[in-house]
Amino acid sequence: DAEAVKAKFTKMGFDKIFELTNSDATRINILRLLSDKIPGMLGENDQLVVYFAGHGQTETYKDKDGLMVQEGYIIPIDGDTKNYRGTAISMSKIIDVSHRIKAKHVFYAFDSCYSGLGLKRSGGVNKTDDYVKKISSLKSVQIVTAGGKDEQASEEKGHGVFTRYFLQALDGKLGSTSTEYVTGSEIGTFIRPVVSKQTKNAQTPNFGWLLGEGDNIFFNASNK
Repeated sequence: DAEAVKAKFTKMGFDKIFELTNSDATRINILRLLSDKIPGMLGENDQLVVYFAGHGQTETYKDKDGLMVQEGYIIPIDGDTKNYRGTAISMSKIIDVSHRIKAKHVFYAFDSCYSGLGLKRSGGVNKTDDYVKKISSLKSVQIVTAGGKDEQASEEKGHGVFTRYFLQALDGKLGSTSTEYVTGSEIGTFIRPVVSKQTKNAQTPNFGWLLGEGDNIFFNASNK
């Protein structure tokens, strides 16, 4: 999956791609890349895409007010899937890292299942020129994940089902339509029902905003 996504973004013209796979995808290596190396390379008008394929976990606990809350985690290669709090990467940490990234547009695509994101949602997708010009000028940190708590990411035809349709969306093939470019909103709107249907509701992707009110824009790979 990671190799296929790397090939896709290379074809789309992303000029710097960093890859951590297998034994290299440790917690410290991931955090050093996201926290130390990448932020210093990005300017305000840049776009960053972070793709992760692996296990996810959800912690449920009481906050200081006694309310039940959830925290999502992604599990690196050296993480413990059971005692994961000290070895995994929390979504709170991802959000903290996102605050420190100068790039106007950031898109996280995580082929893993967990809850506790507290995402902001948006309405329908508008593709008029004026709308796209406006949303592309605004800060946007968006995320789409493979599923929620206690769901298992499914595989099909050599890919995770989520990644298969993520790659399809990047080609501008959104079901029966094919477009020159796609927005992050369209990717999330497309992936959620199609993956749920394909897995017989075993996993339902989540999509929303971590920060900002803009939208990511992707010119599809088939035009390159």
